[in-house]
Amino acid sequence: MTLPAPDLTPDQQAAGVVVEQWTAVGVRLDRAHARCAAFIEPPEPGQEPELHLIGGKIGRAALIIGGHYWVKVERSPKGVTVWGEPAWTGGRADGEAAQQWRAREVTALAELETRARARKAHGDDPLDALIRPLQELAVATCRTRSQRDAFTAHVLGSIWWAWHNPEGFKP
Repeated sequence: MTLPAPDLTPDQQAAGVVVEQWTAVGVRLDRAHARCAAFIEPPEPGQEPELHLIGGKIGRAALIIGGHYWVKVERSPKGVTVWGEPAWTGGRADGEAAQQWRAREVTALAELETRARARKAHGDDPLDALIRPLQELAVATCRTRSQRDAFTAHVLGSIWWAWHNPEGFKP
């Protein structure tokens, strides 16, 4: 059973957004080694499927590997923009390709876990130790966003001044 494609809002229609059916291939890592949801779109005959990585909230969502999803897409010379969250169509790809996608997802999740453990083990960064008193002071004294912004601007201004004036203030 295939669920109907989602409707487009007037703003999306005006922007040239179309609804396409893509297949989820699991979790992958982007260039910055962040978790992303990976989708492929059905290729044209004789072409390889194009892989699309979607980060943010969608990248952390539970996807059905091999599941077919309705995706609202805007195509431009700069690339592909996904509008909203993909919606499951109710369909699913099975077979050897789905098993390969699952294996790649396991590899990506293992690399994410390895990187998280390395960050945790390296958590005693000297810069973090220097910043910790400033964080505690900000938490203790700043109640609103504007106060936190002003505090941050003051700290950054002080650092900038000290960096550019190593001799200190001279009247």
